[in-house]
Amino acid sequence: MLGKMGLLVDSAVLGAKTYLDAYYRLIDVRDVVVEHVQALEIPPASGRYCLVADDLHFSELLKIIHKHYPTLQLLEE
Repeated sequence: MLGKMGLLVDSAVLGAKTYLDAYYRLIDVRDVVVEHVQALEIPPASGRYCLVADDLHFSELLKIIHKHYPTLQLLEE
């Protein structure tokens, strides 16, 4: 089952003609894992840190996907 972002990317890959002109907040799940482990292993870190990331426009996300999977036919603009 795909989440909201997965569905948006899936529709872009499957030939959607447009995408939302919107920004999304994304985070690498590996970063979340590292921070959870640190919160467990370093008592002073517990409850003190918050993960934040930059906003990313959907067009930028498509550029990143294209960089890693150049054979996919994705939306241009």
